[in-house]
Amino acid sequence: MVAPNAAQAVIADSKITDYLLKNPGKAKFFLGFGFNLAQWWALRDALLRHVVTHEYVKEIPLDDG
Repeated sequence: MVAPNAAQAVIADSKITDYLLKNPGKAKFFLGFGFNLAQWWALRDALLRHVVTHEYVKEIPLDDG
């Protein structure tokens, strides 16, 4: 099943630029696939494409409490 409302998904720019591409553990993974900070939007666009074109495997409810 594709995530509900996947087409309306957004990712804050800072999640890409300040977390995924600067955090050493995370950045190593994404840099290994050719993504980089100079063209951070390519990673954002790839992640947003992924959520609308692939089914998810497991749903974990968030605790709002």
